[in-house]
Amino acid sequence: MFVKYSLGFQAPSIIRLAGWMLLIPQLFCAKTTCPPPNFPEGGRYEPKKAEYEVGQTITYHCNGELPMFGGKTTTCQSSGKWFGGTPFCGK
Repeated sequence: MFVKYSLGFQAPSIIRLAGWMLLIPQLFCAKTTCPPPNFPEGGRYEPKKAEYEVGQTITYHCNGELPMFGGKTTTCQSSGKWFGGTPFCGK
């Protein structure tokens, strides 16, 4: 004896549901990026890009023989903000 049961879905409903399941991650899992950081006074940073992905690190450099005060690197966080402040190059 076979038991016949129904899930209450018709084929078009299942197809629509599958479509939404594929679309929802794209709506709620937007890619977070960081804008370019501030330039250190008397210095620069590398690499230079229009935007940075989470986890990317940049390195600051001072021009000439100026000493650096502050961190030499900073990393793009999942909040879209840079970890740490901008260093200062000077005497």
